[in-house]
Amino acid sequence: MRESSVVQSYMEEAKTQGREEGREEGTIESILTLLGTRFQSDAVQALKPALETIDDLSRLKQLLIAASRAQSLEAFTQTLHK
Repeated sequence: MRESSVVQSYMEEAKTQGREEGREEGTIESILTLLGTRFQSDAVQALKPALETIDDLSRLKQLLIAASRAQSLEAFTQTLHK
C-alpha cells in the first residue's frame, strides 16, 4: 500500500525538523565546550538554559563565533543576552 502524499510530506517535515534540532543541540554543546575550556566550567554550565531557548541555528552559530572571541565569560554573557 502506498503512503499518501500528506503522510510522506509530514514524515519529511519531521525528519527535517529533527535534523535542525540536532544541529541546534550540537551547536549549543560546542559553545559550552569551547567556553568550558576557556573559562570556569561551573559558570559556563549555568548558561545552558539560556542557550537552549534559542531555536535559531544562525544565531547559535554567531554565538559560537562570539564564544571563540570573548575576552571573558561576562563579555560572552552580554552578547548572549543582546
